[in-house]
Amino acid sequence: MPKQNPVRCCKVEVSGHEIKSIEILEHKESYLPQAKMIAGDVLGSQSLAVDAISGATLTSDTVKKAIEDALLQGIQ
Repeated sequence: MPKQNPVRCCKVEVSGHEIKSIEILEHKESYLPQAKMIAGDVLGSQSLAVDAISGATLTSDTVKKAIEDALLQGIQ
């Protein structure tokens, strides 16, 4: 059975080359707090180079990838 990506979608707002907000629109409920935490870390640091949340490495990596994808879609 293939792995499913737990992050379905995120919304990233950028203005003046700065991330203004990151919203997790849909995520597996049991890891939603960790997904929001990593999104907050990315927003606070203005970088995807943040540490994974302890005990939620896969969620952290997946959320960071979803944010990266959203940012890349915005510049296309």
